[in-house]
Amino acid sequence: MAIILLNKKEWTKDGRKWIFYTRYKDLDGRTKQYKSKKYINKKEAQEAEKQFYLKFDKYRHDNNMTFKDLYTAFYDYQKDKVKETTLHTYHDRIRYMALLDNIKVKEFNIQHYEAWRKKILEYKLSNRTRNYIYKFLKTIMNFGTKWYGINFNEIYPKMTNFTNPSEIKRKWNFGLMKNLQNLYQ
Repeated sequence: MAIILLNKKEWTKDGRKWIFYTRYKDLDGRTKQYKSKKYINKKEAQEAEKQFYLKFDKYRHDNNMTFKDLYTAFYDYQKDKVKETTLHTYHDRIRYMALLDNIKVKEFNIQHYEAWRKKILEYKLSNRTRNYIYKFLKTIMNFGTKWYGINFNEIYPKMTNFTNPSEIKRKWNFGLMKNLQNLYQ
C-alpha cells in the first residue's frame, strides 16, 4: 500500500532505507498489518510488495488457482516433510501434470481428466507406472482439498485407474521357487 523512505536515523549501515507497509487478510479473514524489512531503493521495495501480494493471493482458494499453482504448492509443502528420494520422484512425476498446467482448479471436470488420461496413454509406460502417476494426481487433489478447500467431490468418484485387459497377470509359482532354492543350497 505505502512505500516509505525512512528517516536518516533509521537507515542501515549498508544504505537500506525503504520499507513498505500494507494491510492484508489472513486465512481466517482477519485484517493484519505488515511492515517489511528495509530495502536499498524504492524499486526493490515495490518489487517486494508485489511478491508479498502474490504470495497471499496464491494461497486463497477462491482465486483463479491453476493446476500448476496447486502442484507447485504441493511440491513446496513436501520439501521438508519427505525424503530426498521421494521428492525426486515427485519432481519426475510433475512433468505428467504439465498437461493440466493452465486449467483452473475450480473449473476442473471429468472431461479434463479424460483428456489427461488419453495423453498419458499415449506415453510408452507400463500400467503400473501410469497408475503411480494417477495416484500422484489424486494426492495433489487431496492436498488441494485439505489445504485450499477445493471441492473435487463431483470428479473424484468418476476417476478410474489405468487397466489393460490384454495384460497377462503374473502368477507366482512358489513350489517352483522352493525347488530352485533347494538346487542352490
